[in-house]
Amino acid sequence: MVAAPQPESSHFSLRSVVWTRGEGCGELADAISPGAVRVEGDLEEICRAARAELLVTRRLTNFNLVSVAVPHELDLESVTSVTAAVAGGPHSELAAVVARQLSESLDVSAELVSSYGGDNQRSEVRDSLAMIAALVEDIPYRLIEADEPADLTAELDEGSLLVVGAPGGSWLQRQFFGTGRRLQNRAPSGTVVVRSAPQRAFQLLRQPEAYVSPMLGTADALALIDFPVLPVADNGKLVGIVRRSALMLAGAGTQVGEVMEDPVAVMVDSPIDEIGQVGEALGGAPVPVIDDDGFLVGVVGP
Repeated sequence: MVAAPQPESSHFSLRSVVWTRGEGCGELADAISPGAVRVEGDLEEICRAARAELLVTRRLTNFNLVSVAVPHELDLESVTSVTAAVAGGPHSELAAVVARQLSESLDVSAELVSSYGGDNQRSEVRDSLAMIAALVEDIPYRLIEADEPADLTAELDEGSLLVVGAPGGSWLQRQFFGTGRRLQNRAPSGTVVVRSAPQRAFQLLRQPEAYVSPMLGTADALALIDFPVLPVADNGKLVGIVRRSALMLAGAGTQVGEVMEDPVAVMVDSPIDEIGQVGEALGGAPVPVIDDDGFLVGVVGP
């Protein structure tokens, strides 16, 4: 066994959790984030409205609008510790965050564990483990040499709850699953399988500081603008953007519609990578977010 020093951490929390009907789903959701919302109706619509960051559901499906957690034979009343089996990749990062929140909610200890099969893997796995540990606070972690990563479950204490990333990520994660991607090893108090999805615009959405009508005078619009660019909306729909530089050059009596440009925006489901690219095109201004009908529903960014 190899112990490693803890790096500085940055605290990230899952604040908005929703759940569907299924054994253990409501209990797990509420343990991760008290006040979790049950899904009744259109799943995608509810996730957007709740700005959900995690869906707790009875099985893994093709749904990837938000990250997912699936309980297996969960017995929260018997949990005395939480272990996240982690390796590289976003699934493991999510596993670490879920393990931390469960340990805090249940008032039990938590740890991160990873394994390697030989000295040639040790350095790479150790570095990956340290990076994941930086996402959570005050949780010890350890590195174990093991021929079969799934054997980690044999080392778990009675009352341990295991959190592991879904198959298809790292080699370690895949070892926990057999043919048909069925979980092969269960921890004493159950197992939680998590799968990460990209962060999306609706999870970061806020009301725009200001937007203007195309019929507003440019002088009045200039008094409202604190950023290089402002959204232009007509009856709630985004019809363009206007730049501060264009407003400053406009003559007296000019309306915003005469100097605005074509609309630039992202959809409510857009991943953050796309948002960053659009933000650069807007000179660092908040990025307008629209729904399927073109209505301005908010902004994301600085």
